[in-house]
Amino acid sequence: MKPKVREIEEQATRAYFRRFGVGGQQPNKRATKVFVQEGKYYIRLSNDGGPLATYRVSETEGGGWRLFFVVEKHEGEIE
Repeated sequence: MKPKVREIEEQATRAYFRRFGVGGQQPNKRATKVFVQEGKYYIRLSNDGGPLATYRVSETEGGGWRLFFVVEKHEGEIE
């Protein structure tokens, strides 16, 4: 099962608010993007103030997918 961008955005937004709570800033869909780095897919939630959180999109057994929070020192520099 290949996730759609909208599904990834919705799941990432839920994960973001679970991690940072109600004090987290609101992501902006226009500033949020899905990108590929070294053959791996990521989603970066952002708003007008800059990046908020980055998640790696990983396939699971059975054709599903899930997100993993990743530390990003600077935009485009994934650990």
